[in-house]
Parts: sequence; structure tokens; C-alpha cells
Amino acid sequence: MFLRSRKLSKGLGILLILLSFSGCAFKRLIYDRLDWVVMYQVDNYLDLDKEQKLKFKPTVSEAITWLKKGKIPSAIAVISKLEAAANQHRYDEVLNKLFTNEIDSIRKDLFTRYEQQIIDFLLSLDAEQVNYLKKKLKKSNEELEDILQEKDPTAEYEVEVLKKQEKTLLEWYGDLSKSQTEYFYQTMRHSRAQIEQRLGERQR
Repeated sequence: MFLRSRKLSKGLGILLILLSFSGCAFKRLIYDRLDWVVMYQVDNYLDLDKEQKLKFKPTVSEAITWLKKGKIPSAIAVISKLEAAANQHRYDEVLNKLFTNEIDSIRKDLFTRYEQQIIDFLLSLDAEQVNYLKKKLKKSNEELEDILQEKDPTAEYEVEVLKKQEKTLLEWYGDLSKSQTEYFYQTMRHSRAQIEQRLGERQR
């Protein structure tokens, strides 16, 4: 449940940020087919059979409709405040907490509302699907584990990981200025203790 909660929280954050910007056909396509996107992601991690897909998809569709109607408008209002602050080149912990609390509230309400359906779905998974999930998660943790195996936490391998993260950033936001790139590498570089903590949370 913790794992699914973390993934949902991250997914909600990305979705809400996307929805705060206008005039994007790709965003519209994702938003309109969000139930399909969610099912694709779940299937990607669990390798569902046909019966499981047919049984779980109506719940996903209902949950997406509920989110769009009852939760996303208020979240977009919060994001609008973040956008206004960004335009003024200011950002503080109050704004960050406001956004975090909004996402946490949506996640908690979602799991409270659909708790039984989620439990029923998880109980329908067989041992093979659980092992499939374990392998997927283990693969996603390999980069962090490789960094920890390096004697030097600032080793070249860690820089390669940062380059991959930078590539993802560029895909979302376009080219960065020299100062933005330098700031990215300064702020995204983690200490060994931070990497161990992050890996521990993901393994939970």
C-alpha cells in the first residue's frame, strides 16, 4: 500500500502540474485518456491478466472522474499560486507546504474512498505477479545501489546518473541556461546518507 501511495502521489503531482499549463494538445490527450494511462502503468508493474484488467478498469475510470470533478480544480488553484510566485522569482516553504498538503489530502481521500476496491485488487494478485513487481522495482533501484557501491560518493558514475536526470528535465522544459544547469548539478547531487535513505524508502 505504501508503494502504491508513493507512486500515486508522484503521479498526481505530475498530472496537476501538466494541467496548470494551457494550449498543449499532448496534455489534452493525456488528460482525456488518463484512465488508459493509469491502467497501462499498473499493468506495466504487475502484468495483469485479462480478467483483472476488466475487473479493475471500471474502478480506475470512476476514480479518475471523481478526481477531475472534485479534486483537480482546487489543486490547480494552488498551482496557480506557485506559478505566480515563480513569475515573481520567489518561492518559500509556505508555498511548498501548501502544494504538498494539497497533494497529500487528495491521495488520502482517494485511498479512503477506494480502500476496499484497492484491497480486493491487491488480494487478486498471484505470487508470479508479486515477483514480477519485485523484479521491476529492483531494476529501478539498481542505479542507486551502484552509486552506493562506489567508494567515492562523487564518483563519475553518479555524474552519469545526474546526466540522465538532466535529460529528462530537458524533455519536459526545453534547454536550460548555463546558470540553471550549474544549479541543477549542485542541488541534485546527494550525499551517501541521502542516497541510502532514498533507497530504503523505495525498498519499503
